[in-house]
Amino acid sequence: MKINLISFDSFSVRSTFTIVKTDLNIFIDPSVAIAPKRYGLNPSKKEIEELKKIKSFIINNYKKADLFVITHYHWDHCPSPDSEHFGLFKSDKKFFIKDYKNTNKSQELRAKRVVKKAKEINKNFKFEKADNKKLEIGNTLIRFTKPLWHGPKNSLLGKVIGVYIEYKESSFLFASDIQGIIPKETLKELIEFNPKILVMSGPATYHYKWDKMLTKKSNENIKSFIEKTDVEKIVLDHHLLRDLKYKEKIKDVLKFAKEFDVKILTAAEFEGKKILQLEANRKFLV
Repeated sequence: MKINLISFDSFSVRSTFTIVKTDLNIFIDPSVAIAPKRYGLNPSKKEIEELKKIKSFIINNYKKADLFVITHYHWDHCPSPDSEHFGLFKSDKKFFIKDYKNTNKSQELRAKRVVKKAKEINKNFKFEKADNKKLEIGNTLIRFTKPLWHGPKNSLLGKVIGVYIEYKESSFLFASDIQGIIPKETLKELIEFNPKILVMSGPATYHYKWDKMLTKKSNENIKSFIEKTDVEKIVLDHHLLRDLKYKEKIKDVLKFAKEFDVKILTAAEFEGKKILQLEANRKFLV
């Protein structure tokens, strides 16, 4: 199995676009977006260039996918009907999507727009609501999680799904925008999948509405996950990397993970790239 973290906040803009290669090419959340305002500032030139680069990559490469996964309907995960890269829905491959009846009203309305427009541009558009589903294609096992909260329980942001991929001796869980491991139900679900590699959004510590106690809870639950699974690598990125002091917020997790020989990485570190944090550094780039 080869895992390519194509675009994440640590080295790119808002995105968790991932390609997993087994005997299939699996495109997970093939989208990208940009924060219209940060520190009261418009996007920097570097952010705009990166946004265009990733959109072009999606447009030029989506035909290589054997299947697509959309974990929820925020535009940094699912292409907006108004975006250039929405053309990927012209693909003749199947899209496994979050059940939009089991989230919030905003995501449901967005999802209906997406499906409607996809059917308009592709009369053969194929999709399946993926929550809690399981399938085997060739030598690849794919399982989808139950709906998970986008952050803490009863989050106004609704729910997401994760996708677990097993191929030969490798296992990978993409847990999407869970914003750390906060509800006990989320922790239980992730432990049951027991992946060797876990990729997820970290706590949204950059946001002024974020409660510090949620970060503390997430840190404790990540420790529990490490203790109770065979995980080897955990990628914490996305929301967490919008905070320039992200390491300080997870320092006890970093220390704990070392005791278990578990690597806690950003997507940039996983890919061997430089950590740029373009959005977090906007005030220095404009």
